[in-house]
Amino acid sequence: MEASNATARASQEEETKWSNLLSKRRLSNDRPGIVEEGVGGSAFQTDFDRILFSAAFRRLVGKTQCFPLTGNDSVHTRLTHSYEVASVGRTLGRKAGLFLLDRKCVDAESAAEIADLVSAACLAHDIGNVPFGPSGESALHDWWEQYKLKLEGNKRMIETMGTFPASVFADFSRFEGNANGFHLLVTAKPANLTYATMATYTKYPITQNSKLLHRDKIDASIAAYKKNGIYENDKDAFEQIFTTCGLAFGDEARKGLYQRHPLSYLVEAADDICYTIIDLEDGYRLGYVDSPTIKTLLKRVCDACGSCTTKFEPGQNTPASEYRSAAIQRLAHQAFTEWRNCYEKIMDGSFKGSLLKHDGFDPLSDIAQLKLFLAPEVLRVEAAGYHIITKLMEIYADCLLGEWENKKPKNTFAKSVFGLLPEETRAKALEILSRRDHKVAEWKQVYELILLAAIYVCGMTEQFAIKQFNQLTGQSLGK
Repeated sequence: MEASNATARASQEEETKWSNLLSKRRLSNDRPGIVEEGVGGSAFQTDFDRILFSAAFRRLVGKTQCFPLTGNDSVHTRLTHSYEVASVGRTLGRKAGLFLLDRKCVDAESAAEIADLVSAACLAHDIGNVPFGPSGESALHDWWEQYKLKLEGNKRMIETMGTFPASVFADFSRFEGNANGFHLLVTAKPANLTYATMATYTKYPITQNSKLLHRDKIDASIAAYKKNGIYENDKDAFEQIFTTCGLAFGDEARKGLYQRHPLSYLVEAADDICYTIIDLEDGYRLGYVDSPTIKTLLKRVCDACGSCTTKFEPGQNTPASEYRSAAIQRLAHQAFTEWRNCYEKIMDGSFKGSLLKHDGFDPLSDIAQLKLFLAPEVLRVEAAGYHIITKLMEIYADCLLGEWENKKPKNTFAKSVFGLLPEETRAKALEILSRRDHKVAEWKQVYELILLAAIYVCGMTEQFAIKQFNQLTGQSLGK
């Protein structure tokens, strides 16, 4: 009888936990925490639609997936990649929903909605990415290391505000596209997503300062703490979302830390499956990988996923696209199987590693590194992109800080640059600058202005960044 009661209590606890994890509350300035159902569909379908119609999502069409500025319309951009990740995510979410329904911790309606939830989070997963991919992120890191020296050596600022506080600017020391995406989703007026979608989107539920503060508590082998996925400015919204979803650790050993949403692992797996397989397919389309090589590698993936019920047996004339389709299906099955088998560890936040680790998958990553990412065309654009992002950050940060420090544009160039900023960015800058006028200057205001510059540059498409660079450096006067 006691054992039966313990099982019932455990089941009720799990049901309550999933009720929190699937929270439909939304962040909104005028309606904080309100529950808002979708019209003619689930709240998570509404999230999907809001992401789809957002300007930040549309701009992904002009951001590199693997091969930048190829001119080949068949090659993936971040936009087409995001659609495909959302498709794979929907499949994984559907499987997870049925599994949870079988465990009796969600009802049939909630089980069906999980597919929409995972798909929405997948659709948004790259929304904060920097132009020119990893090269753009590296440029932001390196730019900050140099710019920080200017601030540390600014005697006027130090006399006014005191010693330069590295902790205030920790976001820039490890700039992350995931944190930028969280910021966009939290602040974008059309978005106002559910807590569940925001938490499922969040791959790294920690700020850089929290990583430093809690470094003795953090298990470095847990992927959730590998990077910082939240700006310090968004910490309050993040903690509100994750606390409501029941993702704050309650034990003393991990107090102050948050675990990943269990469905976030499925988002990560969908992304890993798509970018590895699709980057390889794009390499094939561009001639970096030949037909026999791609077919051999993808067949190896299919054979390695032994748990799949149907064996892939291609014929001599089977096209590479069918190999790709079979590999994605089997990897998705493998990822869900691992998620199901590791369910208890995923739920308590102790899961380590990835849902996708087997002998057939790793060689694809090796080939991608050697033949795709190191292709001369890729390296040339990445090198140029690094220089472009560095210069644009220098121009816009100098412009905004010049306004802050001098209470007026530093010179005619700075005045013109400020006028070129989007209306919404200018309005936010003026709001920060007004605080400078009405109270004692603070380093936090400097942080907010630099962050504003970074968010603007990160939101650019690659073609727009190139155009801005050419115009602001006097190399082109074209429209």
